[in-house]
Amino acid sequence: MNYTEHALCRMKQRGVSKSVVEAVIHHGQEWNHKSGVIYHLSNKVACYLIHIGFKACDIERRRNVYVVIQDNFIITVAHKSTKFQR
Repeated sequence: MNYTEHALCRMKQRGVSKSVVEAVIHHGQEWNHKSGVIYHLSNKVACYLIHIGFKACDIERRRNVYVVIQDNFIITVAHKSTKFQR
């Protein structure tokens, strides 16, 4: 997966590491949006990951992060502050 300069800049500003981004993409829920495909960890998936042995503090750090991907490029990374509108 390739990162845009914008995504790298936002990751640095928001304190989100590449490992967190990869975990959100790998384990997160995805849906199509006009800006691309959005990945985030739903409450259900977060609880499942804790149940199978992931540390709760690690999951909580990833839980409010979302990643937007378009044409195999990570466009941006941010912290979710409200519910997503579908």
